[in-house]
Amino acid sequence: MIIARDLYRIYTMGQVKVHALNGVSVEIRSGEFIGVVGPSGSGKSTLLHLLGLLDRPTSGEIEIDGIDTRTLSDEQRADFRLRRLGYVFQEYALVPELTVFE
Repeated sequence: MIIARDLYRIYTMGQVKVHALNGVSVEIRSGEFIGVVGPSGSGKSTLLHLLGLLDRPTSGEIEIDGIDTRTLSDEQRADFRLRRLGYVFQEYALVPELTVFE
């Protein structure tokens, strides 16, 4: 199960702060498939990067299968991604030279 509580992600570009996520909470049960949809700039990719442990939230918490991901080192996060997380990407992530079987 993935539980994200009150996620905020703020990027700083010079003196400008971009609020990519503002208090997002979500619960995804084990075995459940989800789709993340919304207009460009709504925070979809930011949310997926946080849930995939590719980035850290400015504030908030992410718990995956009972593990508080805030406690994981960068190395532990990489191992966690390798062994326990997966994505299905949209078509643009496919390699055109390969078949579906390759």
